[in-house]
Amino acid sequence: MQLGQVLYSVWRDKLYLSWEFDKFEDYYESLDVLRLARTRRELTREEYTKLRKDIFEKGKEASLVRKDLTAIIKERKKIDPQQARENRQNSSVRRLMAALRSFKKDMETLKLADPDIIEEADELLERLEGRFSNDPQAH
Repeated sequence: MQLGQVLYSVWRDKLYLSWEFDKFEDYYESLDVLRLARTRRELTREEYTKLRKDIFEKGKEASLVRKDLTAIIKERKKIDPQQARENRQNSSVRRLMAALRSFKKDMETLKLADPDIIEEADELLERLEGRFSNDPQAH
């Protein structure tokens, strides 16, 4: 409720004009960028403060500050190409395991396959799970 009252006051008294915003909507958009920035773990306190100053002290447009925020986040998430490849492979294997579990259950329930095929599927799942239980990146 307090936020609504503050925003109403900013709109009613046109306080956003003193902060060099042409329209109230521009002010609200800037607040939204800052709200988004505050929720990002990748952002340091100093980076958040800089974004805030860019908006309120320098009058930088919210769209440009949003681009700055996106660039900071992407920079933090840069990953080694080999690591990225391993992550994709691990993800693929986990999806395969989930599909195999589901199919195995259907084969058992609906009697779609011979018991020896179901047993082979179970053995494959055990081998894959064994590999992934020893791999900290796999979880």
